[in-house]
This record gives sequence, structure tokens and C-alpha cells, in this order.
Amino acid sequence: MTAHQTSADILAQRVFLDRQGFSTGPISDTPTADFQRILQLYQSEHGEIPATDQISSPSTDYTLRAADFRFIATPKASRPHPPTPKGQPTPKPTPAPPPNYDEMVSSPFLAYRSPWEFVAERFHCDEAFLRKTNPALGPYPPVGSLFHVPNVTPFEIENVPAKSPQPAPDPAQPVTALITGMSILEIRKSDRIVAAMPLSKARPGLAGRGEWKILGSIPRPAMATFQEPRVIQVESASPFYTNPNPKPVQARATLSSPEILPPGPNNPVGILWINLAKGDGTEPLPFGLHGTSLPSEMNTLEGIGGFRVSNWDIIRAAKLLPDGTKLLWKP
Repeated sequence: MTAHQTSADILAQRVFLDRQGFSTGPISDTPTADFQRILQLYQSEHGEIPATDQISSPSTDYTLRAADFRFIATPKASRPHPPTPKGQPTPKPTPAPPPNYDEMVSSPFLAYRSPWEFVAERFHCDEAFLRKTNPALGPYPPVGSLFHVPNVTPFEIENVPAKSPQPAPDPAQPVTALITGMSILEIRKSDRIVAAMPLSKARPGLAGRGEWKILGSIPRPAMATFQEPRVIQVESASPFYTNPNPKPVQARATLSSPEILPPGPNNPVGILWINLAKGDGTEPLPFGLHGTSLPSEMNTLEGIGGFRVSNWDIIRAAKLLPDGTKLLWKP
């Protein structure tokens, strides 16, 4: 954030970019590395973005509906917190922890963990930012709760298609995809950028070069897993730095037969999977381009999937990328 930019400026800019198809990752009122990269990319294509006072209605309201709870897990019983000592501030509520592995394989649908997570993903925003913006709401907001949210086109989990949303190829407007620096996915139509989004790899050592190919997509994927060992990022010095040398953590032994993680927004590969092939091949690789259950932790490496973007961005990407689209790599 520069000296003349306020948190309101940053929020308005991130909302504006998201509306134009230039996603900056989970929206908040603070600058991030992804925001800076996407902003520079937008400026290189379109010039400066409008002044904050020219960006219409960067925020709006959303009322939680009874129908939304079809996609939200029932809260677990938990111990009551001890009373806060007199004179000390009440602890801030924290996001629910991700479901553990045993909970995932035993569930028929990997739902949102709370209304907070549901609303945050619906409006492309960081859950911690959503909680900060709505301090009067409790840990598990009920039907009728009014949320103040970023004014973007909502990601509607209830409208995730049952069939691939990919368009048919149009020879008059050829589409190409470009992955730059293992951190941004650009989608070009007739050599003009029509969408861009943060991307991260979900498998250690995974990289690409030359020309690959986008194949078909699988909405609402279930996932077979052998519980491969994983690594995590263990160090972060600032929002603009992620540790390039993550340390391995303990993992259970690889399974002799696969177990199935059911579909849902909290499936580790998100709500849609796009198959990839190398060169002119047609055989899908064992890793693909997919969503994520933890959009705020996309730079955490895990031994699952391949290249991930947020759930709202993977749907946006699939609607722009025909089967057969060239995927190019740029350092």
C-alpha cells in the first residue's frame, strides 16, 4: 500500500479488477503479492484503473438464506470457552479448522464448515476480512444474517454445473492459456487477455515447459487418494514472500488401495477439475488444473492435484477454455 492509498482504495481496486475478470485472489482491504501482480498485468493491457471515487459500489450486502444451509455443515458440539477475565479483551472468533482426513472420507459431501466460509467464497473474499467487516455477527450466523461483502459477481455453489461448462472452440476467436512464473494463469482470446488469476502448484517439484493442452473438465469431482506424503510451507516473512524450500511434515503411510474423498467445496481439488496433456497428447496427466478448499492458503504445498486456483476462478476459467486450448509456459 502506497502512502496515498487507503484500505478503502485497495478494496475498491481489488473489486474492480475482479469484475473485469482479473482476479486478485481472496479479496481484502490490504495489498498482497497476487494483487500487485494482477494489477500490473491489467495496467499493461488496459492502462491505469479508475480512481476509487469512480468505481461504483465496491461493497454490497447479502442476507443469509435458509437454502444456503444445504451447503453448510452442521456445527460440531464444542466445549464452551472459559469466561474472559475482567478488563481483558474478548478473543476474536477464528475460522473453523479444516476437516481432518477421516472426516473427509466418511462424509457424503464436503460442505462449507460455517456460514462465514460460505459467504466468503460466494463473494471471493478472505474469511478473516469478512469477519473483520462484520464484527456484530456471531461465530455461526443464523438465517437472515446480513453480511457486508465485496460487490462482485457471486460464486454460486448451487449453480455449479453437472456437466462441463467449457465452450466449443471458435476458430474466429482462438483461445490460448499462459502460465507465467508458476503464479498467474492468463487466458487470451484473439491474443487479448480476457481473464487472469493467481495460480499455485499443489505438488512439490511440479513445473511445465513448452506447450501443453487443455482437455475436458470434470465438475463436482470426487477424488481417489492413496494418502501420499505431503509438504507444507513453514515460513512466511511477509505477504510478499513464501518460503521456496518447504520442509516435509509427517504423513501416514501410503494406502494399498484408494479411498474416495467426496465432492463439495471442501474437496482438496475444489469444485471442478480440468484435465491437462503435454504437447499434442490426448492422454490426461495424473495432475490437472483445479480448484481448492483453502483459497487463502493456495501457496501451501500439498501432495494432491496439480495447479490450483480458487473455486470461483476455476469456474471462470472453464467457461473460457475450450477442450483443445493450447497451454503455454513462460518463466
